[in-house]
Amino acid sequence: MSKWDDPWSAQPLPESNSLAFPLPQLLSRLWNGPQAVSGNTTEKKVKEILQQQFPRAKTIDVVDISGGCGAMFEIIIETAEFKGLSMVKQHRMINEALKEEIKDMHGLRIHTSVPPVEL
Repeated sequence: MSKWDDPWSAQPLPESNSLAFPLPQLLSRLWNGPQAVSGNTTEKKVKEILQQQFPRAKTIDVVDISGGCGAMFEIIIETAEFKGLSMVKQHRMINEALKEEIKDMHGLRIHTSVPPVEL
């Protein structure tokens, strides 16, 4: 019996990676399904939703940090609408605004702040 016939023996990895898609994108397609929206499109959609939800925001940044597959995003929001609210409440507001989009995401990093008072 050769080592190739034994299912318990370690199999060597191929010399070259011949995958049609890079591994993160392939895994994202498996995770999100064939109808998955690309990261750039999702970034724009998430930013539009947040701009509608927080119209007085000084800063709204949405960045795909998953390597382009659209599975993980970092959101930075600076708005006076967070004044007096705990960080938990601020993050809940964002999660509520994005509740449908979050269903298709693997992860989300949220950074919130209140702009400094101008004198």
